[in-house]
Amino acid sequence: MTSTAWAIFDACRAAMANGVRTSRIGQDKEFHFQNWVYDRILEAGFTSAAAGRNTYPDFPIDGTDESYEVKGITVRSRENDFDSNSALPSGKHNGREVLYVFGRYDSAAVGGETPQVHDIVIVHGSFLNAGGGYLADNTSMRVLGSYGDVLFRDRKMYAPYTPYKLLTGVRDQSTLVLPAVEEAPASGFVEVGRFSRKEADSILVGYTGDLKANTLTGEFEPNPAAGVEHRFIAYRSEADGAGVSVDLVRSS
Repeated sequence: MTSTAWAIFDACRAAMANGVRTSRIGQDKEFHFQNWVYDRILEAGFTSAAAGRNTYPDFPIDGTDESYEVKGITVRSRENDFDSNSALPSGKHNGREVLYVFGRYDSAAVGGETPQVHDIVIVHGSFLNAGGGYLADNTSMRVLGSYGDVLFRDRKMYAPYTPYKLLTGVRDQSTLVLPAVEEAPASGFVEVGRFSRKEADSILVGYTGDLKANTLTGEFEPNPAAGVEHRFIAYRSEADGAGVSVDLVRSS
């Protein structure tokens, strides 16, 4: 089955090229870009009956095994990483393929109630993290405070890198990044980069926190998949042309 990413990416690209802005009118600061992406999903001919603000991923695409998680970023704000509360990003979740939609848009001071979208990067979740990682149980103990009755929560919080940190040539562009095994349509898209991410030698399996010293110490084990390379290809629409090439920031 052909991935929905091609059509949804093309709808996002076209809307951005045509100056379709997001709408903050009656919306809080976070969800106007999510709504903008959902409109593009509909324009691409898909629906997401289970869509909701606090679901993960944000938009499971009806009739497919693919879902989309949306991450909007205000230009010149926090562009290098993002919060992934209680779960690591992944290319699969509950048996579904997960793709992430990143986009930068104007601040309220610049764009007012209708911010301009400056760029779009859609990446398969495996580009951010090839494995599933550990599920957080958010364990707790009621042991803190002078009376010993304050709840201490061991809530896991993660901050993965964004494509704006990991890749060159994605600002002010529309870019799609998919695993190299994904076959591109016969026409409509041009390849603008090939790169791979290599799995680390060790993986975190535990940690110890010292509340008095305010330190955090990790416990590591060898990664069974150490050195495995996951290959990806970056694409743009033929309507935009190849333009700026895309590559991995090697220092990352």
